[in-house]
Amino acid sequence: MTKTLTDLTATERRELTTALHEAAHAVVGRVMGLTVRRAVIHTPDSLGHAGRCEFATAPLGKPGEVDLAGTVAELRFEHGPTFSAYAVTDRLGVHCDDRDALTASGDPGTLDRTRRVVETTWQPIRELAARLYGYREVSGEQVDAALRLSEYADEAVIQLSAIRAGHWPAARPIVPGGGDQWRLHLH
Repeated sequence: MTKTLTDLTATERRELTTALHEAAHAVVGRVMGLTVRRAVIHTPDSLGHAGRCEFATAPLGKPGEVDLAGTVAELRFEHGPTFSAYAVTDRLGVHCDDRDALTASGDPGTLDRTRRVVETTWQPIRELAARLYGYREVSGEQVDAALRLSEYADEAVIQLSAIRAGHWPAARPIVPGGGDQWRLHLH
């Protein structure tokens, strides 16, 4: 039997929201060029954290879009694609770590860029969140699969650039001699 959102208990709804939050960190992190190790959800710790997303060391640091992605995804889930900046501010009162990282970035365009990337990748975020909700953990490879990225690094770089520009699924170049030069990568 499949449950609808209205059938979920308060605990299940919190876990689903946490899964969306962490999935968004993972997907947006990957789109922004980070390597995702894994995302997990777990029983809340002493600080109230019920999930985390782990990245490999980022030589240039973590972009503000990655920090804000979880909050934006939660609000996207609750309100649809249109919600106010005030709603973001209110939610960041709950997610203090994300708020502090965003404040440290000092970039006023971060919210707009984050909203655009989350909206572009909403389908992969939802797909990954469902897996995370069910299995409690997802790998970096599963993030790449949700984004439909090529297994070839050079192609994946091009696809990630296209996603940042607002195109998903991204066009995938065909290997030489394979017919058309570009095709949609749909699996």
